[in-house]
Amino acid sequence: MPAGTTSIHIAVMTDINGDGTTYLDIPSSQTRYAPSPSTTVVDVQAFGSSGAIGGWAGRVETTPAGPEPPTEEPPKREPPTEEPPIEPELPPKQEPATAELPKADMVVGLDSGGWAWNSAVRDFSGAVKYVRSSYKYYNSDSRIGRLANYGVTLMPLFGEGGTLAGYNNPVFINEIVRWFKRYGKGGTYWAGKPVDLGATTCELINEPGNPSFYSDYSNPALYALLTRRVKAAIRANFPLAVRPKLLVSYDGGYGGSEYGRAVFASGAVADAVTVHPYGGKSSRAQSALGGRARVEQAHTETGLPVYV
Repeated sequence: MPAGTTSIHIAVMTDINGDGTTYLDIPSSQTRYAPSPSTTVVDVQAFGSSGAIGGWAGRVETTPAGPEPPTEEPPKREPPTEEPPIEPELPPKQEPATAELPKADMVVGLDSGGWAWNSAVRDFSGAVKYVRSSYKYYNSDSRIGRLANYGVTLMPLFGEGGTLAGYNNPVFINEIVRWFKRYGKGGTYWAGKPVDLGATTCELINEPGNPSFYSDYSNPALYALLTRRVKAAIRANFPLAVRPKLLVSYDGGYGGSEYGRAVFASGAVADAVTVHPYGGKSSRAQSALGGRARVEQAHTETGLPVYV
């Protein structure tokens, strides 16, 4: 188990192709799981206080619990060649080599738009366990529970369209606080549940520099003011252990790094920045490469993690 593991997410299925998949969670203190005869294929993933730690271990066909084995030990069964075993042999214990440890984690997710019904959640949960979507689509116990049933953590977006000035008010900021107190990490919704998949990021305004969305898009000081107000509310209402990270747009979703420089020059605060590095549409090759320079500039100029 990776360091920091607090629970183990388990996927059980009827065959190696993933048919009939269901999910459950066990505490990290439970190091054994006995599969049922109908779901003999098992995969596991470590979860910590902030969500998944790394990826899935890999599907393995197991032998379900049964009668006492014969005295003579049966031949050892090799795992399928296309999947690694659940418990690989551990290397000899040694002092950690700090220089070789990864310096950051990368989380891969999707933007799901308003796809909040059960069949959609089931589909995208087969690809990713993190989804970015407006909080309005997941603003009830039933919908958050739908994500939790498939092991998905929401990366909520607050603010789409209107005016930047319109968001600079206590009603909007209080709505953010209310949502996280219920559905964020450590929120009341997760009390008594086997695993807490509460949100740990707070993305503030979709593409604030886009003239198609905001009539006052050209006033970065309004956005900077909002970031300070939201950050102050987060600090005042959540202890550090469950405090959501504030994600602030650096390229405005439209104007490139010039927008981010103006926003931070106006006093913006953030725990991380977002960038929408579309590659254009003049050619397939250009589009596929994406606007990589935007991501590099955002990180170099702020020193903060970048959410693409």
